[in-house]
Amino acid sequence: FGFAAESGNGFSSEEACGIQYGMFLHDYLNLSGIETRWEPQEHREFKVRSEVELSRRNWAWNKERPETELGYIEMLVYQARTYLAACWAHGGRFWESEVHLADYIGNMSGDVADALFDLVIPRMKDLTTHNYLRFAMCVPAMCDSTAIRRLLIPRFLGAHLAGWDIAGQDFFLPAPSPEHAIPEELTDWANLSLDFVIAGTQRCGTASLWQNLGRHPEIGFIHGMEEDTDYFFANGVQRRMLPLKSQVVEFNGRWAASGQQRPALVGLRHVKILQYPLARLLAAQVPRLVPIVVLCDPVGRAEKEFLQECVKDENKSELVELGKKEACRQNIVDFFGTPPSWGGWGQEARDAFWRSIFVREDIAEMQRLFGRRLLAFHQDRYREDERGLFAFLAKALGATLPFPPEMDFGHYNSVRGERSDLCRNRTLVQHLKNFFQNEFQAQAHHLALAGERVPESLALGLGRCDRAGDARGRLQECDQHTKCNF
Repeated sequence: FGFAAESGNGFSSEEACGIQYGMFLHDYLNLSGIETRWEPQEHREFKVRSEVELSRRNWAWNKERPETELGYIEMLVYQARTYLAACWAHGGRFWESEVHLADYIGNMSGDVADALFDLVIPRMKDLTTHNYLRFAMCVPAMCDSTAIRRLLIPRFLGAHLAGWDIAGQDFFLPAPSPEHAIPEELTDWANLSLDFVIAGTQRCGTASLWQNLGRHPEIGFIHGMEEDTDYFFANGVQRRMLPLKSQVVEFNGRWAASGQQRPALVGLRHVKILQYPLARLLAAQVPRLVPIVVLCDPVGRAEKEFLQECVKDENKSELVELGKKEACRQNIVDFFGTPPSWGGWGQEARDAFWRSIFVREDIAEMQRLFGRRLLAFHQDRYREDERGLFAFLAKALGATLPFPPEMDFGHYNSVRGERSDLCRNRTLVQHLKNFFQNEFQAQAHHLALAGERVPESLALGLGRCDRAGDARGRLQECDQHTKCNF
């Protein structure tokens, strides 16, 4: 847009921000107002949400919502990136503003509040009682967070609550306090400096993948050899359609902040991206990001997942844990049997358990979102040619150097021996193989799509219980930080 504050014009930068916004108000409003976060369906207030959606001028305004929640999420992400790009193309910057609306209005003087309610258009009345309102704003590039809060948010809210005709007549609400309005700048996923992610499948050898790749001379994990957390894809923060610029800057600057040079290839370990719909969609927006997915025997995964979940107890005493482990070992046959005996598992816990085991639809989505970027392989490749597998993965990620010839690859977070009574019960094992038949077939299909050879064990439906060396004998364990000595 054509206005810029020049030195010597008598305006402060804050005043210049407000002037430019007012001069091109409708242009900025047309590039604003979209949602910046996805709210799960069970947490939505449909009446208020529908009114907010009606007030927002976006490309989906006159289209029906997609039938599926996933389709709706995808639409929101693409919409957010489109608006961001359009705002940047017009020389602006894109911000998320969260206004604690009810408190903000409640703190207005009586006369001001009365005047506001006289002007609010009928279909926006309900919105004024909502606890908060979050929206995107395209603003002049010169504007900082203080100017946005003091000058632009009052104008923006006036336009939406009272209508554009009144807003065009310089209608302002009072400036909100810092407690009532929080503007934060957004940026694009393309600015995230991340090359690959270990995206799944949990309980399939991802710890071994993490530990061995992290020892390549050109590869580094953003959090080193620690539990990975992140601002962008973790379960608690994965609702953002666009990342905060401040968080991207901090994420990208971690190596420099610690006095280290950035490795040629930077990775993240987040083994549930595969199964988090929004997380995998957002990860797909990062250009050139390569997801690595390990597939494995679903029967063995189900056994391991059951034991992990069953043993969980707030009382961490060793005696209680040992007793719980033994009970879980014995109860696994009842849990998976026909008919199943669920014990203390409620419906929600059972549903969550099976969602964590079935991944065929998740793999299909990863294939659709990432295409040829997806690196998928079967766990059996660890057993067949460990060094060859990691050499292949490093090269596929873009490494130019080999692993050190003296490097001793190993496996981590593993259990050998009879970890439960499952493998003793051949009838139940066969029942589970039949139950997971579609999972076996889907794995073979997607490995072929990824250009991987389908291992014989997968083609024959064989798993951990069919490998006597793994499923029989004395129980031996190692954690994710300790290399197994078996």
